[in-house]
Amino acid sequence: MRIPILVLAVLALLLAACGGGQQSSTPEPSPEAAAPETPAAPAAEPVNWEVGQPVDVSGTLGCAHCSYHLTESCAAAVQSADGSYMILDADQESELFTKRYDKATVNIKGTIAEAGDPPKVHVESYDFGS
Repeated sequence: MRIPILVLAVLALLLAACGGGQQSSTPEPSPEAAAPETPAAPAAEPVNWEVGQPVDVSGTLGCAHCSYHLTESCAAAVQSADGSYMILDADQESELFTKRYDKATVNIKGTIAEAGDPPKVHVESYDFGS
């Protein structure tokens, strides 16, 4: 009879050492929760664009629909360093349209074709690079 009592005593000690099978009321923080938040890009100051106004902008080429969620259909767009967007009047055969998923840096020169938010730019020239 000594062995069963000894076994029960050892099991009771193990159970007590493990917390009695109860979980802690304070959960362990996940690595994602412990990581500091990355601040969002600062909002760009609104610009009152006028049709025909010259534009000289550099930024990241992307899809106005798929990447930037600005339009109902796919179009080439550029996001500048200040966080503002411009829709480019590039047709579907143009290099700006076909490379819109490459996240390339592009320099755009043109004029405002539609002064909306975001404005649409008539592209007169462009180059890829820094």
